[in-house]
Amino acid sequence: MNPDSLNTAFPAAAPDTLATAYAPDSLALRPAVPEPAAILVVEHRPAWIRGLEPTPRPASSAAHSGVTTAFIVLFALIALTAYHLPHIFTSIKTDMFGVRRRNNAFDSHTSGEARTLALMILLAATCEAVIVGCFINPLFGASLPLFGATVGLMVAYYIFQLIAFSVVGYAFTDPLSASQWRRGFNLSQGLLGFLLLPPALIVLFYPPLTVAAFVYAAVAYLTIRVIFIYKGFRIFFDSIGCLVYFILYLCTLELIPAIAVYSGAIALNRLL
Repeated sequence: MNPDSLNTAFPAAAPDTLATAYAPDSLALRPAVPEPAAILVVEHRPAWIRGLEPTPRPASSAAHSGVTTAFIVLFALIALTAYHLPHIFTSIKTDMFGVRRRNNAFDSHTSGEARTLALMILLAATCEAVIVGCFINPLFGASLPLFGATVGLMVAYYIFQLIAFSVVGYAFTDPLSASQWRRGFNLSQGLLGFLLLPPALIVLFYPPLTVAAFVYAAVAYLTIRVIFIYKGFRIFFDSIGCLVYFILYLCTLELIPAIAVYSGAIALNRLL
């Protein structure tokens, strides 16, 4: 048989074709079998085991224990001397509104009343510091040095006024009238402590009401000052020429010091 006829009947496969068909790389042409997907196992615990999700505590001046401790200590000290409060409050009409031209032999004030009144004045200074400080900076109470410095500023403001009123009383009136004026000033500041206590607690524990509390405190402060100014007008006014001195008194001892104290509180807030 002719070999060429065999090649024609059964053609031989090309070498490249066989290499391609049986090459190991030809396995890559096969469709890839997807791997099994990873199963995510989530642990479901009962709600009574998980509990409640914690929420961050809002920042406020009441979060600092130093401010609340100061109020608690003042409350405790005033409570220890509370038996003097009835006599102090019954003297409001006489000491804040009345003016006597001669001394009253039955009008006596004990040292215990003086201590109670001093604590009331310290409470007023603390409330003033908290209200003004929280109005300037909502986180005022979070800084204990800032709180102490602002309270010290308010105490210094009271001492300045007491010295200034004593000098004015000594220079322009008799000793009895000067004593009544100072007594009216001290009693007005002590009464202001109780009037400013609610707004001071509001700005500490309810910061959204700070503006409303500040407005109330400003009205209460102005009311007390107007009453005190009215008593001073009754003591010092005896002729039309006294109006000039009275206007100077309003500017130098009422307006300018108050503005300076507020500016000082702003400066302390920036420094501390």
